[in-house]
Amino acid sequence: QPSWEVLMRWMIIGAADGFSSHQWYAFLEKNIGSVHMDHMSAVAAMTVATAVLFTPLYCAGFLGGLSLLEGKGLRGAGERMQRDFAGLCKATVSTWSIFNMGLFGCVELDQRVTVAMSMHFLYLIALALWTESTSSGAVQSASVANMQQEDFDDRNLAMAMAYHANDMPPLDGTSSEVPIV
Repeated sequence: QPSWEVLMRWMIIGAADGFSSHQWYAFLEKNIGSVHMDHMSAVAAMTVATAVLFTPLYCAGFLGGLSLLEGKGLRGAGERMQRDFAGLCKATVSTWSIFNMGLFGCVELDQRVTVAMSMHFLYLIALALWTESTSSGAVQSASVANMQQEDFDDRNLAMAMAYHANDMPPLDGTSSEVPIV
């Protein structure tokens, strides 16, 4: 059962997600959607711009912001960025590029944030589940690393348990630690 602290953390992340997405879609529409080009070229340009510019910033903001909200400070945010940024960014680009083509191609700007936030809500739930499972696995791994040498047999058992709890292969069979949803 999540605590109020965890729920508040995810509410703040969700609000930041909605605000940043709204600003980004308005920026794209103003700077790409208003340029005289055919519809499919505009959709492609918006999708590529989102993958190249917005997604890395979004992932960095998500990981850094979450670490700060968890009270891990700048050092914890840096460690999380180093550990998780590449995998999260890759998974987010590969997932959202497909959705963004439909979003930019079929949904008018005034409805784009509502539709995108519905999809983002489901994506944030997946990220929350992934984050909670990896952070509890990191705690297990840290406690395993701190065991005393005389507990050799117990340590091997604990490491095996941490391995199975923390290093399950992703759903799509790749080596990424971030599930692609």
